[in-house]
Amino acid sequence: MANDQKNGKDFLFGVLFGGIIGALIALFFSPKSRYKLREDFNQQFCVAKEKTSKMTEDVYEKGTQFISLAKEKSTTASNLFNKVKEMSNHSEKALNVKEEDEKTLENSYNEGQQFMEKS
Repeated sequence: MANDQKNGKDFLFGVLFGGIIGALIALFFSPKSRYKLREDFNQQFCVAKEKTSKMTEDVYEKGTQFISLAKEKSTTASNLFNKVKEMSNHSEKALNVKEEDEKTLENSYNEGQQFMEKS
């Protein structure tokens, strides 16, 4: 698997390097004058700059939306966690009250039995 990755990287490097060399050779043998070629480069550079700027804006906007959504979901999860914690506390208190009531009832029963035995 590591060998496949190395071959893939080598191939990609070869394609990129070959493309650059081919582009340079095409420039040197171009029938355009150097001024016209320079003008074409400037135009292409401006187009690439505009596209890059647009992509940057889009990525920034999507990132901002993602952050906003993540904060919203985090707040929702935090609120849900707090509700579950509160319900757990109520359940624990109810269990303690039930145990206290059972002890009180048992004590009352025992006291009643003792009273009956004395009478």
